[in-house]
Amino acid sequence: WEKALAAHENLMTACAFIWDFDTGTGWAGKQVYSAYGALVDGDAVCQGYALAYKLILSQMGIPCITVSSSTMKHMWNLVQLDGVWYHVDVTWDDPAPNVEGGGRHANFLRSDTGIAEQGHSDWDSQGIVCQQEWEDDWWLNSVWFPIHYWQGSYYYVKIGSAPYVYQVYRTEGLMEEGVPVGSGNLANQFSSQCGIVWLEGQLYYTRQGTGDTRELMRCRLSDGRTGSVGTFTFTAEGNAGYQADNYGVGLRYDETSQRIVTYSNTRPMLLM
Repeated sequence: WEKALAAHENLMTACAFIWDFDTGTGWAGKQVYSAYGALVDGDAVCQGYALAYKLILSQMGIPCITVSSSTMKHMWNLVQLDGVWYHVDVTWDDPAPNVEGGGRHANFLRSDTGIAEQGHSDWDSQGIVCQQEWEDDWWLNSVWFPIHYWQGSYYYVKIGSAPYVYQVYRTEGLMEEGVPVGSGNLANQFSSQCGIVWLEGQLYYTRQGTGDTRELMRCRLSDGRTGSVGTFTFTAEGNAGYQADNYGVGLRYDETSQRIVTYSNTRPMLLM
């Protein structure tokens, strides 16, 4: 199940539900319905995500199939762990419009009942029944943002004591809910529409700056201490597919330049 989660995190981070698919323009010629589109081009629709996830898990020896719902016009996966089947829908865990460094886990290792509660219906089960959750009321299913494994522990971000107040947590096993790292919160006005980057014992994230600016921040995982890296200009804009209120800041680590770069969530262009 740790391998299933690692594949979920990597696919969710590396692939984007193609940003202009809803507008019907700009995606002609891209292999968005294939595993190639998801894994190589980094652009896919649900079928591409599901085929890519099946391919990755199959390579690791984990039984995985695709299921679809004609009512929903949607495809996702069933995964077998220790002889028990579960639902996994990476597409619905990956935000749209795309948030670089964003994601959630509401559709990871769910039962038939659990996945239906997320809005799934009328799927072709192929005779497979998913009778149980991986863990009842599993804390992971309510966590936004990718999970990070570093020096023998898992790190994650979740809402703290108030809306838009977030905290880093650490746990040595995903079956146990984590404990806060440090005593401070990450930031106010830091929402799930923004992305994060885990890198070399640091968490990078953004928060609201002054006026039309955002601030790039980092949090040290060893003790939770935070500090500012710098500021950049930011103005929320919409497009034909998404309104400006869906606009956030995505983050990605560029291995070539060895820099943290920021991306628009509603425009396919580099911000900084």
